[in-house]
Amino acid sequence: MELNLASHSVEELISAALADCRVPTSKTQICLDVKHLEARVLVDLSLAKRVLAHLVTNAQLYSSPSQTIRVTTTKCKKFYTFSVTDQGPGIKEEEIDFIFEQFYRGENQRHRVPGTGMGLPIAKAIVEAHGGTIRVVSGVRQGSIFTFSLPAEH
Repeated sequence: MELNLASHSVEELISAALADCRVPTSKTQICLDVKHLEARVLVDLSLAKRVLAHLVTNAQLYSSPSQTIRVTTTKCKKFYTFSVTDQGPGIKEEEIDFIFEQFYRGENQRHRVPGTGMGLPIAKAIVEAHGGTIRVVSGVRQGSIFTFSLPAEH
């Protein structure tokens, strides 16, 4: 994957991603808990925003309309981490190891939400191309927290 790296603010990345991820029928509220809006990340903006947009869109698709989706950031060494927290159905423990694999769809979600099973593998490839990591913490009926890291500008 070829990256077109440039310095962008965290705010610019989040704004670009949220502009791309509005699910037309979604009434879910997105709550931003971002303390580093002016911080700079060294990213390919068109690719990095796809990761955040995909995670927020997934949260909108899998959550009930009355539930809030939370986007947070933290600084961790030479990276900024972005987390998307939902209150959706969650992911079974035995499925967590597979959700970043191509074409995998969650057992209980395959027919509920349309998709190809490529969104998370693409997000993982983009994050790893930037030198970051992506992971999920989830439990059935407890929602999910997807977290990924992108390099801070030095």
